[in-house]
Amino acid sequence: HDESVVAVLFPSTRNELWQLVSIENLLDSATILLILPDRQEDTIRTGHRLRPRFLTYVDGDVDEMSAVLERMLRTFGSQQGAPYNSGPKQAERRSTWRDIPTQ
Repeated sequence: HDESVVAVLFPSTRNELWQLVSIENLLDSATILLILPDRQEDTIRTGHRLRPRFLTYVDGDVDEMSAVLERMLRTFGSQQGAPYNSGPKQAERRSTWRDIPTQ
């Protein structure tokens, strides 16, 4: 994996997850953070085919994923000799991925 390439994948359906699996060879060099649409065994098994570094669910904790991503960015920044700045703190916290507005 190329630690400098992080892909946050958020398929909203199992069909979209299978579409991502169909292009998994294009994602080989990326560090993947995966948000699955449900907790069904087949969905989880399919998600693991993408070899995610971190896996959570649509009803999972947003803050946990944010913390993982922030640690990855901080680690990458320190490896590159540049400090990581997370920017302004988010005033409003979401409790799950379902709370985040979509298009």
